[in-house]
Amino acid sequence: MKATFVMALHLLVSSAGAAPTRLTDVPGDATEAAWSPDGRTIVYQSGDDGDTDLLLLDLDSGRPRPLVTGPGEALYPAWSPDGKAIVYAFSHPTRTVFQGLDQGCNLMLIPAAGGAPRRLTDGLVRDYAPSFSPDGRFVWFSSTRDLKQSGVAVCRLPVAEGAPERVIFRDADDYAAVQPALSPDGRFVAYGLYRGHRSNWTIQLARTDAPERRYPLTDPNWPCYGPRWSPDGKWLGCTCYQPGDPGWGVYLILVSTGGWLRLDAGPGNSRSPAWSPDGRQLVYENNQTGRYQLYRVTPQLPAQLPGPESVAEGGAAAVLDLSFEREPQGEVTDRSAHGNHGRVNGAVTWADGAVRFAADSSIAVPAPRGCDFGRRPFSVRADLFVERHTQALRLIAGGDYPVSRRGWQLYLDDQDRLWFNARSADTLFIGACTDGPLPTGKRLTVVGTRDRMGLVELFVDGVAHGTVGTGANLTYPAPTQICLGRQYDGTMPALGVRLYRFEVHPTMLLRGEGVAASLEEFLQP
Repeated sequence: MKATFVMALHLLVSSAGAAPTRLTDVPGDATEAAWSPDGRTIVYQSGDDGDTDLLLLDLDSGRPRPLVTGPGEALYPAWSPDGKAIVYAFSHPTRTVFQGLDQGCNLMLIPAAGGAPRRLTDGLVRDYAPSFSPDGRFVWFSSTRDLKQSGVAVCRLPVAEGAPERVIFRDADDYAAVQPALSPDGRFVAYGLYRGHRSNWTIQLARTDAPERRYPLTDPNWPCYGPRWSPDGKWLGCTCYQPGDPGWGVYLILVSTGGWLRLDAGPGNSRSPAWSPDGRQLVYENNQTGRYQLYRVTPQLPAQLPGPESVAEGGAAAVLDLSFEREPQGEVTDRSAHGNHGRVNGAVTWADGAVRFAADSSIAVPAPRGCDFGRRPFSVRADLFVERHTQALRLIAGGDYPVSRRGWQLYLDDQDRLWFNARSADTLFIGACTDGPLPTGKRLTVVGTRDRMGLVELFVDGVAHGTVGTGANLTYPAPTQICLGRQYDGTMPALGVRLYRFEVHPTMLLRGEGVAASLEEFLQP
């Protein structure tokens, strides 16, 4: 028995027994604070005069002093590990679109003691949210450079000399990887990810030595972004909102378990936490006064924090396995241990180990056992051959459930793309599809999956396709039937399609982009 996980809705509030201390009192907003390595100074954005400047707040005196001022937007400051320099994003769109812009939003490096900044990147792109690697040799940042679509990638740049390198990316409109932050030991990068139709921002962990390996640390049902590591590497602070919260809040995640708590940060919206170098305090921004100002708090962190609840998950063995290597004679034998035999309806034809469906034919599996997935992962797999495209909806297979007659579906759309979809808790369509029309004239193995977090993905011959869906959290009871070759109501006949084999599994058969099966597995050296 393997274990999967379901995020438990537990809200733990942390406070120091004393109210947070307000650090700034400025006419505009004070945001995106970062603590100096010696603990004596905080750099932050200030929007007092119409532009956004960078100020340095001396914690002993409480007095700010300017670092970057003048026209333009200076954003997302971050300290170098030795405390001698600050990297930030800067844009100054002073010219019209007709005239053309000289630069986009690029990265700059300025001495912490003040002076002339040095440009690190250039071009009509958005480079933003920089952070240093622990050894100070690289800056990691978010960027739109070299992407054909409107996505965002995580890039890194040698501070001394060199060109930006894309590290985490997918060239797609619905994919943005932002605000990277490296762990103190340099093994992991945490970042915010937006991916897929109806998605929220989630916090992801990736390995710096293999960025394609990642693990989703937060539930996509509640938006989460802006991760910052504690100095000991045990915690991540981030901005998050869960249904029922009074507003945006500061959440702290124990990396070893995935358990989380919400900081008692006062009324209003709280965002963008940053740790003191000793890990005992946090600075964050809050708008209880009507403007965002900086506050400092000393949280009481538990020694241990349980993660998501474990739920037993069956092994990879199929709960439905129909093979058409032999011609069906009214019934198709289920090769799984569940006895979910298929019943042939209408004029199904057979040749060369595959069935073909006519407009009035289908194969139905009444009341199949083992397909009551609840909130757990599941996968469907089909070996098929598309003889021709018809620009019509064609159902390969679908699950008919009491809570939704279109509980999940594998089908071709009117643009000849293959889709796999599941459903949200309120039965909305959540789908993943191929990047273009499914190839004709060749045998293909296609796999559709829903994972424990409600992410829906589609694979063709083992290759993940770019369009995914998020929020497919329907609790699946025992189904009424599973239909092959036609929808339950007789629509969407699968004309021009041969089906060699069809399977249903109560587990993940494939995982996109190197996603680890468990947090424990991912964190291992």
